Amino acid sequence: MFIGPTLLFQSFKNQDHPWFVPVLFVSIIICILSIFFGIKGLKNIMNSIFKKRESKVVK
Repeated sequence: MFIGPTLLFQSFKNQDHPWFVPVLFVSIIICILSIFFGIKGLKNIMNSIFKKRESKVVK
């Protein structure tokens, strides 16, 4: 979660370096994945708290 923005900052700081473009792409991918997994984790937490459970009692 913190490595993506750190890599992004470092890549913009070293724009004259030949590794600028690969580091930029990796940092953008890491940022997108961290947002995706953060939303997925929050969704999982909300479902576990507020989702109605089906009763297993035989009627």
